[in-house]
Amino acid sequence: MANRRMFSLDVVNTDKFMDMPISAQCLYFHMGMRADNKGYLPAAGKALEKVPYRKDDLRLLIAEGYVTLHEDGRYQVEQNERIVRMNERKRRLWNCVSGSNEK
Repeated sequence: MANRRMFSLDVVNTDKFMDMPISAQCLYFHMGMRADNKGYLPAAGKALEKVPYRKDDLRLLIAEGYVTLHEDGRYQVEQNERIVRMNERKRRLWNCVSGSNEK
């Protein structure tokens, strides 16, 4: 799991996101910070224990499509994998343009 995470303004600056209660927005950010590069929360139960949240906030995030609850019980923050892929593409494009071999 990375120590840093990025959140896209394309997601969090929308009316749909901003109309959610602050507590649901906060839960989304906490889940995103604890998710792996594919958006999955390893040991979600323990991670979410550290964050005071209401079950309605989690239900709202799932209903609005910001978080997916998979059949195996794992939670996935939907934005993370897309952002990681976009950042990798930008880095490869920059390396190509600049002639750098950084990975």
